[in-house]
Amino acid sequence: MMTGVVLLAGGMGSRLGHDGIKGSYEIGNKCLFQHHFDKLLKRTDIPVAVMTSSVTHEATIAFFQLHNFFNYPASQITFFTQEDAHCENLQGQKLLSTYPNGNGGFFQAFVKAGYLSKWARAKIDYVHVFGVDNILTIPADPKFVAAAQDQDVEICNKVICRTDFSEKVGIIHDKTYHVMEYINWPQDHHKYKFANIGQHLFKLSFLQRTCTVKLPKHKIFKANINGIKIEQFIFDIFPYTRKIGIFVVDRDKEFAPVKDESTAQKALAQYQRLTTGCPCLL
Repeated sequence: MMTGVVLLAGGMGSRLGHDGIKGSYEIGNKCLFQHHFDKLLKRTDIPVAVMTSSVTHEATIAFFQLHNFFNYPASQITFFTQEDAHCENLQGQKLLSTYPNGNGGFFQAFVKAGYLSKWARAKIDYVHVFGVDNILTIPADPKFVAAAQDQDVEICNKVICRTDFSEKVGIIHDKTYHVMEYINWPQDHHKYKFANIGQHLFKLSFLQRTCTVKLPKHKIFKANINGIKIEQFIFDIFPYTRKIGIFVVDRDKEFAPVKDESTAQKALAQYQRLTTGCPCLL
């Protein structure tokens, strides 16, 4: 089974105090992009599609060129751009500013860029989609793909056990395996034991079947603009699957998100614990 990788990298590093694209932010003396490509170097037949945004596209390509595509075959790396969405003030009036339309924008952008047919011709069976900010992601993880095959599912979602019920993460419904974002938590959210970590494995045939689905748009308050962003969530596609599964992984080994300066410090400490004395882990 062949797997393609989609790396979501449409954001800037402003919340990290970083003046540049988020993927160029450094943790442990290497940038976020490098963390992911280092783990792909033994499997250079895997195509990687990097999703950018209007504000990061040119800078991302230039950064890859500057760093020699992180020693990965340049012919295996392509770039495509998600759409922008408008913002609103607190009175619901449109603002001039726009932002990337959320991780759910992946589907429309992926289709528009022609990947459905391109990857079908390349005999790609699964598409592993994840964000650039988790430095412990295992791209095209063979165990993840094997779990999807064993469960015979169209979507497989990597999850971790919840340890802090105030942690702002999406939670997994224990029967449907759908994701409930933290802004929509039910009052009894503490009864759900698994958390979403933004790593999704889709069968390419599922993406082909659902390519015309229109995802809902969510209004999300953002303090940095004192207004509302309009976003789409990638897990809103889950209800359209015929069968979905989960793959439970170890939080300490596979979840170190770099969202802001505080989480960056935690991720660095976690990365150092894993690699000290055993660099083969990453």
